[in-house]
Amino acid sequence: MNPANLRTPGALALGVCQIRIGDEIISFEPLEEEDVKYGPKSATAGGKITYTITYGNNDFQPVDIVVMEKYDPKTVFIESQPAPDPGSNNRWTIPAVAPGKHGQIKIVMKTVKPAAKADIEGTVSGIGLSSTRGMLSTEFERYIITNSVQILAGNRSYSASLDTAIKPIVGSTLAYGEHGSGTYRAEEELDYRSSSISADRSVSASQSPCTLNLSHRSIALDESWSADVRAENDYRDLGWMDRYHEASWINLSYKTKLGKSLSYLETSAQVNGTADRMAAWQGGFIDQRLIGNFSIEGKAEWRFASKRKSLTMDENALDCGMEIGEGRLNSGRCQGF
Repeated sequence: MNPANLRTPGALALGVCQIRIGDEIISFEPLEEEDVKYGPKSATAGGKITYTITYGNNDFQPVDIVVMEKYDPKTVFIESQPAPDPGSNNRWTIPAVAPGKHGQIKIVMKTVKPAAKADIEGTVSGIGLSSTRGMLSTEFERYIITNSVQILAGNRSYSASLDTAIKPIVGSTLAYGEHGSGTYRAEEELDYRSSSISADRSVSASQSPCTLNLSHRSIALDESWSADVRAENDYRDLGWMDRYHEASWINLSYKTKLGKSLSYLETSAQVNGTADRMAAWQGGFIDQRLIGNFSIEGKAEWRFASKRKSLTMDENALDCGMEIGEGRLNSGRCQGF
C-alpha cells in the first residue's frame, strides 16, 4: 500500500504505521477513515473552529515528531490539547515516538468577526453642480480561511491544508445621495455599529443655472434635483425606498434606524417634482408615485421582540396623486402649496 494514497481529502494529516514480520513489511492506517477527525467545511464569523491533527511514526525506530501549524490571518488561536511548545502557539514537539505509534492534537481557533464603530457628523453647502453618494452596510460576504499543517517525523514529512467557508453575515444597508445644480445644503449624523445603522439627514436644494469652467471652454448647466434614500434590513426582510426626481426644489429630512430588534424610517419632504415611494416587508408592500407640488410626512416602523413582530405605517399625508395606468387617483392626505 502506497502511503501517498492514504491521505484522506479534508484531513489535516494521516499517519501510516509499518510493522515488520520476519522479512515482510505490512503497512496500514492507524485509524479507520471514518474515525479520522476533520476540520469543519463551514463556520460562522466570530465562531470557534476545532481542527484535529493525526500524526504517527512510520519508521522502525523511535523518532521525535514536530507538528507546525500555519494559521489563516483571519483566525485567532484559543487553546489546544496538548499545549504547544513553550513560547509558541503553532508548534508541538513530541519526543521519542515509538514505531507504529500515533497520536492527535486538537486545536481550537476563533474566526475574526468584522467589527467597526463610527460616528459621523457633517455639513455641506454651496452653489453649483452637486453630486453626493453615501452607503453604510453591516453585511459581509462569504470568505474562505485556510489552515495548513506540516509534520516532520524522522526522515518523513507530511503536509496538508484545509479550507473552511465562513458564512456570510446578513445585515442592513443604508444608501443615499443627491444630484442637481443650484444651491445645496446637507446636514447629517450617522451612527454605525457592526449590528445596526442609524442616520439623521436633512437636505435643502433649489434649481438654478450654473457654469462649469473647463480649460478652453465653459459649459452651462441647469439640472433638476434628484434625491434618494434606500434602507434595507435583509436580516428581517424589510426595505424602504424614497426617490425624488425632476424637482425644481426639494426640502427633505429623514431619520432611520436599522437593527435586529427595531427598524424604522421617518420622512418629511416638501417637493416640487416627482416622488416614488416603496415599502416592503414579510407579507406585504406599498408602492406609490407622487407628482406635483406637495408635502409628505410619514413613518414606517417594524419591531421584533419575544417572537412577535409588528409593522405600523403613519396614516397621514401619503400622496397628492397616485398614478394608475393612464389615469390618476387622488387618495391619502396632502398639503398643497
